[in-house]
Amino acid sequence: DLFFTYAKTQFSADVKVIGLNVDLGFNFITCQECSISFGINHEPIYVDRPQKNGVVGKKHIHICKNATALRFQVALALHFWRDCALIVVHLIVELPCMDLKHKTPCEILLHTPTTYQHS
Repeated sequence: DLFFTYAKTQFSADVKVIGLNVDLGFNFITCQECSISFGINHEPIYVDRPQKNGVVGKKHIHICKNATALRFQVALALHFWRDCALIVVHLIVELPCMDLKHKTPCEILLHTPTTYQHS
């Protein structure tokens, strides 16, 4: 209940779907009852089987493919893999997207325009 209130207060958004890691031992019956009472779709997340996660699995593959391409393009050693993945995630979050009407995911979530000036 507190989480849903926080999301509504901070982001002026209703939670529509919530995913929980099934490996952490949550009581899914309680979670599903809570989700149903708030009108929220509950989806389990399988950490060890990303192919079962649908959108999450596709995003994971998208990040991995782009991080690999970035690493090969600039000829970096394998131990820079983590940095390439972080850069790819940063670019995905900060670059405007046609699907979001040329807005960034941060703009949509925070309702503020993105500034690209560094101080």
